[in-house]
Amino acid sequence: MQYNPITKTLWDDDGNFLKRVHCPKGVSRGQLEEGRCRLCDYAVVQIDQLPEQDALRLFQSKPDLCVSFRLEAPTIRIIPHDPV
Repeated sequence: MQYNPITKTLWDDDGNFLKRVHCPKGVSRGQLEEGRCRLCDYAVVQIDQLPEQDALRLFQSKPDLCVSFRLEAPTIRIIPHDPV
């Protein structure tokens, strides 16, 4: 997957838009506990630990999915501009 930290957008490796990574409550990584948000109790999926195809299936079935990922993860590539 590809992530643009400027626009906070996540893309698949083919350049297809997946989602804008944004939390309306401003939750930080430290406020996550065992895969759940402590503020709203939503499940948060650690997508950098999934194969891309599994993550894509999750995005297709639930576009508003809450996600978390490490920028240094080998499955996440930082890009300086959106691929389109």
